[in-house]
Amino acid sequence: ETPNVADSDRRSAARKPFVARMFFHDNNQLYEGICRDISIGGMQVLVADYPGNVGDEISLNVHPENSEQHFVASGKIVRMLDKGQGFSFRFTVIETDAIKAIQKYISAE
Repeated sequence: ETPNVADSDRRSAARKPFVARMFFHDNNQLYEGICRDISIGGMQVLVADYPGNVGDEISLNVHPENSEQHFVASGKIVRMLDKGQGFSFRFTVIETDAIKAIQKYISAE
């Protein structure tokens, strides 16, 4: 079943599966998640029992399997996944080099 997501919260950019470890924290605890897919606009993060909410502003340290392309991105949670399995995240602040690395990754066959 597809959740009801507002058009403004949908990612319009191409996306691709992407395995990366991510570290982020609320002020009390460090969480580690896995990126399920990524686009230049955002990503979906799998993380068990993250206590976030739609609208929360967070920063992620993203460490892809290719460690040369790690980056930090800030953004907003736009959707919580069912059963506390993670969230969808839209970038609001991301470095130009990270955007170029994501574009290169998505366009690679």
